[in-house]
Amino acid sequence: MDLKQLSAVREARQPKAVEPGTGARTAAAPAVAVSRDIASTAPVDTAKVNAVREQIASGSYKLDPARIADAMIRMEKGG
Repeated sequence: MDLKQLSAVREARQPKAVEPGTGARTAAAPAVAVSRDIASTAPVDTAKVNAVREQIASGSYKLDPARIADAMIRMEKGG
């Protein structure tokens, strides 16, 4: 998920105006869900993202198929 998508998710989940008598729990529920979603996502290292973008643009970005396969296997195993 890129920064624009994450911002769109955060904006969409912003709590709306609360009508009188609906209770604080109802109003807080979206904020709690957003906090949980943000906490569960990995932080974005913008410096690394920019470095990779530059490498891709210059044609110097190298892929390591074995490393990619290992990462995919780890993900499938849940770790």
